[in-house]
Amino acid sequence: MAGPPFASRRLLGTSAGLRGRERVYETKEALEVDEANGITVSRRRLFYDDVAFVTLHSVSGWPGALALGLFAVLFAGLAALAVPGGRNPAVVLLAGGFAGAFALLAVARLAVTSKVVTVHGRRSTVRVSCGPLPGRGQDTFSRLCSLVREVQGRPGLLTEGAGGPAGRRSEQARTQALVAEVHFDRDASPERLRALGEVLLALQGANSWIAAMSGLDELLRGECPRQFSKAIGQTTVSETGEKRFELVQVFYEPILVWGKVPPPGGITVRAVEILAAGIPPDLGTVSSPDPVGV
Repeated sequence: MAGPPFASRRLLGTSAGLRGRERVYETKEALEVDEANGITVSRRRLFYDDVAFVTLHSVSGWPGALALGLFAVLFAGLAALAVPGGRNPAVVLLAGGFAGAFALLAVARLAVTSKVVTVHGRRSTVRVSCGPLPGRGQDTFSRLCSLVREVQGRPGLLTEGAGGPAGRRSEQARTQALVAEVHFDRDASPERLRALGEVLLALQGANSWIAAMSGLDELLRGECPRQFSKAIGQTTVSETGEKRFELVQVFYEPILVWGKVPPPGGITVRAVEILAAGIPPDLGTVSSPDPVGV
């Protein structure tokens, strides 16, 4: 199964860490994060309609400054050890020069702040490192906010701050929460998928605390929902030089059920028990939501 060509995506930012290199792309429907560790490439998605709020904040480069400072101290120590003997002034000058250079780099790294845009979903988070270039962080922040507003058709999910990703959720985001997951046989016949959709639709109509269900439209058409948030694959290059992401394994999402918070009338809702009682076991099973996704 082939994923979309890289030309259909727009690179927003890259970062490197202990787990490998991470690239964040913008698509029409979601943010895609490709994580490469040198052997495999994994892809996860955060769909715009699942975004709760977006934040823009500044981060300092103290981890890099600390590493550079340690190198400065190391070379300064070597220079100090070579001074008393005075037999090799070249070593003193070389070590002292490196110590000074690393010290200047540490100060510069600490003085430069980078902008980070964090997109908070109901079950996952995507961080876009925009670097220190003036205006890039604000442009990325405004663009992502516009995309989310366009998909969701609602304002009020944007926050800015200098200290971190703590922001104010929109009113709609505060009044919905993921309450249950419905697992089903993806190889079931269209009749059985349609039957599951009709049962879920009836449950939604009978329970006013249910805010939304993912994949319901596809089930009612007798189709299997194909929304996924994570996949594992590899990058291939065609003879023409075009790069493509080939999916090896896809982790499809179950049917996600969102509830209203607080429930109408302030009643106590046991979502998993209510849904499990209403769904025939041969059509699907219900579990508590996985907070980190599939």
